[in-house]
Amino acid sequence: MTAELSKTTFDSTPCCIGKVGKPHGFRGDFFVLEATENLATDKLQTVRIGEKLYSVRQAEYLHKGLRLHLEGIESEEALARLRGEKLWAERTVLPQTETDEYLASELVGSQVIDERGTALGTFVSVENVGMGSPDRWWVEGPQGMFALPAVWPIIQDVNLSARTIRVRNDSGFEHYV
Repeated sequence: MTAELSKTTFDSTPCCIGKVGKPHGFRGDFFVLEATENLATDKLQTVRIGEKLYSVRQAEYLHKGLRLHLEGIESEEALARLRGEKLWAERTVLPQTETDEYLASELVGSQVIDERGTALGTFVSVENVGMGSPDRWWVEGPQGMFALPAVWPIIQDVNLSARTIRVRNDSGFEHYV
């Protein structure tokens, strides 16, 4: 079996599950930084790093986090070249989301529009503010980055198939357009 699989894409929409982190031992095992919670490790068979697909030899949660061992990454040196790179996997390995709940990786690149259809920018990332506050959805507009509170009535509709997020624009976002 080779480290890179013959195909270069997934059968379903890929989602970012974290980043290649620090080594665990000397065989190329590593911890996943910013790992997605509740990942179905038994379903994790393939991950993509950059443009390469790797077979997953072992995936398990340890007390320090998610540890992976990938076919073809057999040393600390091989791992060092990939450290910090994003890990992508099939959507099926991630937990099901509730209605009106989305994974950030499903939203990245979506057009953010107001209720009149005016383009405000492109969805970039989510910031978890914590302490009971709503998440912030970061948008790159023509005049720079701005944050939207991820709450109704600001976020009015998310259409994953159309890749659009409709927001109420009476909150001063127009100076970014």
